Parts: sequence; C-alpha cells; structure tokens
Amino acid sequence: MKKILIFYGSYGGGHLSAARSIETYIKSHYSDIEVKLVDCIEYINKHLNKLLADSYNEAAKKAPLAWKTAYHLANDGLTSKAVTTSNKLFSIKLNKLLQDFRS
Repeated sequence: MKKILIFYGSYGGGHLSAARSIETYIKSHYSDIEVKLVDCIEYINKHLNKLLADSYNEAAKKAPLAWKTAYHLANDGLTSKAVTTSNKLFSIKLNKLLQDFRS
C-alpha cells in the first residue's frame, strides 16, 4: 500500500482546509493509498504550537500591518537566518516521523 503524509500548519485554518481537501480527493479517487495529516508545529511541540498559533491569530486580528511586516522580514536578513535555523532543528523530528511512516 502506498502512503502519503500531508503536513500543514493550523494557523488561520486555511492550511488545514487545504490539507483536508487533498486528503478527501485522494481517498475518493484511490483505494490503495493511506493518507495521514500532521500539524507540523503541534507534532514538534504542542506548547510552541499554542504560543505561535495564539500569537498569529492575535496579530492577524489586531495588528495585520505588523503581522505583514513580520512575515516579510522573515524572508530577509537576520530574521531569515533565525527562521532557517529553527526549521533545520524542527526538520530532525519531522524526518523521524517520515522514516517511521515509510515503514
């Protein structure tokens, strides 16, 4: 049986909705594929996920311009390096999940 692991982020709900749509499509068109949805940050650390999700939701509601600025800063300079470093650390645990899911 083939397996598909779909990663998403729960911030704002759009990623989860897209992931569920992909899962639904695959399950309705292919009977021999196992599909699993994983919220990446929650899998890595539930407390970090709550902190980041709450921060995102508050910033998006109360200070959308500040959120937009922070989002764009994450692609440049020192902030970008911090994001890249944290992503590398997070990927260690996600890679283990991928390897376990393959088996």
